[in-house]
Amino acid sequence: MFKIILPPFLVIFLSMSLYAKESLYLHIPSSLPSNTTNTSFGKELIKLIDNAQDEISFAIYGLRGQNDVLEALIQAKKRGVTIKGVVDSDSHDKNYYSDTHLLYKHFDIVSDHKSYIMHNKFFIFDKKVVWSGSSNISDTGTGGYNANNSMVIENKKISN
Repeated sequence: MFKIILPPFLVIFLSMSLYAKESLYLHIPSSLPSNTTNTSFGKELIKLIDNAQDEISFAIYGLRGQNDVLEALIQAKKRGVTIKGVVDSDSHDKNYYSDTHLLYKHFDIVSDHKSYIMHNKFFIFDKKVVWSGSSNISDTGTGGYNANNSMVIENKKISN
């Protein structure tokens, strides 16, 4: 007997297509890392941050060299948007990415302080929209150096 086994993410994605609006963003690598968000999905992330009205929740590995993303989050907080996140840190409270400490400085951030890597990459906006994909929020991720993808899903059942 022949069975097709689909990854859980694909099953969720296929079933959501009946109920959700989704967009997929792909990026071909550039020759150098950039501290500016140079990818379509990074620019979409900033747009979603700029349009958030109530709450932004996220889980990311860390932050490195993406000041425009950080600044968008700071501006959202100034508008009254609640911002909370989970980032990676080791048992010595260190993160490999050089700017992660700025997230702790400005927002409600937690970490489990374990030696294994928490490598999620998603944002939830106003409990309605999810931004997720393979890209870190870094000079090599949203900055455009590596080949990455991102998906935006508008679905209250998924994001709530």
